[in-house]
Order: sequence, then structure tokens, then C-alpha cells
Amino acid sequence: MSNEDEFFAEMHPQIAQVIGIAVMQLLVEKREPSREALIEMIQVLWQGDQ
Repeated sequence: MSNEDEFFAEMHPQIAQVIGIAVMQLLVEKREPSREALIEMIQVLWQGDQ
């Protein structure tokens, strides 16, 4: 297994949680779930989680 595969296998639950929270946050804020909005929200959530 490559390092990338190992990283994803270990981080999968956190990644899925952050993406789910980002989508829900955008919907709650009634913002359009565009690619850019998702990227921005994921970055904010991921940095806050680290």
C-alpha cells in the first residue's frame, strides 16, 4: 500500500465527517453549494480540527 493509500485509509473517517459538516453548514447558511464554497468551508473546518 502506498503512503497516499495509507493516509487516506487512516484519515477517511475524518475526511468524510469534514465534508459532511461542510455541506450541512452551507445548506444551513442557505449558501449555494458551489465547488468554491465547499472548498472554502472544508479548509476552514479542517484547519479548525487540526
